[in-house]
Amino acid sequence: MEDYQKRLIVEYIEIKERLSRLSDFLDRVSDGEAFTDCPFELLTEQEKIMKRYKNILINRSYYEHIPLYEYDSVKLDDNDINVTI
Repeated sequence: MEDYQKRLIVEYIEIKERLSRLSDFLDRVSDGEAFTDCPFELLTEQEKIMKRYKNILINRSYYEHIPLYEYDSVKLDDNDINVTI
């Protein structure tokens, strides 16, 4: 596998994890379980853009012949930047 393909996979996993954490946080804010000084609308806009970016990576993977679905259950350790793929 080429380096750029590995980077795309890592990028996909990272955005997927970050998006999940942001979505969970927004749910907690909506439920009154968490608070932020940042306007909620700004955070929801960030979530929309992150979803779009994730979809762009998925579409790009199709053209690059990278089976991202194989990495849907993969989690990156915060301390493990050099993931072996």
